[in-house]
Amino acid sequence: MWTRAELLLLLRAWRAVLRSPNAHRESSEELEFRIYTRMATLCEGEQPAKNTHAIHQQTKHLKRTFRFISEYNQSHIAAADVPESQPEPQKLPWFALSSQARQEIFQSRKRQRQYRQKQQTRARSFVDIDEHIYQELAVIMKLMVLQIKKRNAMAPSSSSLSISVADSEPPPWTSAELWKLLYAWGDVLEEMMADGAPATTDSAQFQARLYLRFASLSGEEALSCRDEMSCRLQKRALISLYYLVASYNDMRGIEKDWFSLSVAEKKRVFALWNHRAEGFEMLDRGMFGMLAYLVKQEGGRDWQLQQQVDTPHSRSVREAKQAKIEVASQRFDEIEAKRPMQSESIQLNEDAIIVDLVSDAADDKSGGAVSYVGVGESKGAQTKS
Repeated sequence: MWTRAELLLLLRAWRAVLRSPNAHRESSEELEFRIYTRMATLCEGEQPAKNTHAIHQQTKHLKRTFRFISEYNQSHIAAADVPESQPEPQKLPWFALSSQARQEIFQSRKRQRQYRQKQQTRARSFVDIDEHIYQELAVIMKLMVLQIKKRNAMAPSSSSLSISVADSEPPPWTSAELWKLLYAWGDVLEEMMADGAPATTDSAQFQARLYLRFASLSGEEALSCRDEMSCRLQKRALISLYYLVASYNDMRGIEKDWFSLSVAEKKRVFALWNHRAEGFEMLDRGMFGMLAYLVKQEGGRDWQLQQQVDTPHSRSVREAKQAKIEVASQRFDEIEAKRPMQSESIQLNEDAIIVDLVSDAADDKSGGAVSYVGVGESKGAQTKS
């Protein structure tokens, strides 16, 4: 149940988000999450009492309620036809009706065929608002129409599509942003564990709290180019890279660990194990140690599977994987020697490179290479993991 104060806070955040310069470029999901973060800012950094799902539902109900009241007033206010005696409830303006009369009219109208087909209006979506909130909603509806017009006007032509897509891509993650993401990850994990919540990062609640904490560490610049989805994907990329490095360091017979390899050698291993090397950047010992701590603290399925390595079956699977890696590496050398030195694209036989780096048990459930996007190099403290 939303209080009037919470509704006013929601409308204030909603209006501010729609007035931002890039609002017409964002999806409805992005706008709703920005409303959530804006509400958090208005709450002076405290977590709002309503989550993103509640905001999504309430904005939808408010839009339906506004549309219903507008149509009611347009269809049923006919001052010239109202007799001087006590007017019927249906003839009164909406805000002159009692709360009970509003509910009855709303429920009766929802049963009409035109509303069932056109709006699918439901009694539970009714929000009994006052005239002040209605006027605030009127401003928001005008802003939404304006954003739709801007979005339609900026529809790219086929000739400029590739250019506009390239221009709209967010910049690569920097080392400072990655460290802030890791710190936010750790803070939210500790908060959830202190509250007795499961230490899992798959929930929508965790993702929302992670981005809220990341945004508070990064300021307004984070909201302009980093959304909740980009933080979620970058976190997954960091986990994938962590398991890649950990698996490489656990291999038998390697002369140097990951952090002793040159840049070219690291790129080669990454391309060999993942079938792609685009966007690959460095990971130092400090960030690796932080990742190891967070993955262990999370206690998720991947970490538990990673620990199940001391069985005859897992040892045989691990040895078979290492043999495949050695064969693939030899074939990589042979193909590389035959190609011109300036060639940067090396296509290998897919049968020779089938490597799963996450865990032995994950072979039966998930296949394919580990995907990784844009991890920036950190020049922080070089602490050993």
